[in-house]
Amino acid sequence: FFLPMEAKLEHAISNIMSQPDVVGVLCTDSNGLCLAASGKVPAKSSGYIRSLALRTKEVAESGGEPLVAVENETTKILITENEEMTVAIFKSK
Repeated sequence: FFLPMEAKLEHAISNIMSQPDVVGVLCTDSNGLCLAASGKVPAKSSGYIRSLALRTKEVAESGGEPLVAVENETTKILITENEEMTVAIFKSK
């Protein structure tokens, strides 16, 4: 059974959104353009999310894909990337 890339992405986002405390998911391409978003995600955040992932990769020396965590009093954002996209998961605290 073959699913197009969009359906796979929507399915993955749906699975992430069903996790406890998750309030939003954002996926960007390598240029920081939004590929998909769900839930409470700031409208103009895709470029910033991509930039954070790139800058972290520059300073991390582990060779693996770094995980960025940004927090304030109410929200925690987890950011990671692979060869295809950058993903940000927005969680309530």
